[in-house]
Amino acid sequence: MGIVDIATLVLSVLNSIIVTVLSIQNIRREKHEKINSKKKLWYQTEVISADKINSHIEALKNVLFNDSDKLGKCEKINSVMLDFFYSSVNYVVFLNAKSCEQIKRSIMSAIDDMLYAILYRDSELTERDKEKIIKVYRIKIMSLFYEFDIRLEENL
Repeated sequence: MGIVDIATLVLSVLNSIIVTVLSIQNIRREKHEKINSKKKLWYQTEVISADKINSHIEALKNVLFNDSDKLGKCEKINSVMLDFFYSSVNYVVFLNAKSCEQIKRSIMSAIDDMLYAILYRDSELTERDKEKIIKVYRIKIMSLFYEFDIRLEENL
């Protein structure tokens, strides 16, 4: 065996090792991308799907426009918030436990603002006031989930 044959054999072995390492890295990257895409799809369908947010807002709207006393409205609004937590928000913990608690606090704060507007008003709320309350709540919720979605996108 000559030097040319030995050099060819060494280069062939190096080439095989490089191809193997690159293949392994590619397989790992594809698996990671697949897991991340599944997480994102699950998150978008289970947590912040437009249907879930719209049904939550609609439930709040129904309670707010219902002709019951202030205390009854507040209790029903609290129940709607808890339903939203159990059906959507609690799933965020699977992606980020710290963000889940922050989102819950922000939603509770937005609900508290809504309850404050209902309870501390001397007269009955007008239709325009009720629409404003719902609109402000929707803006807070949408911005909250939008910010979380951006942070999730950066991490995935």
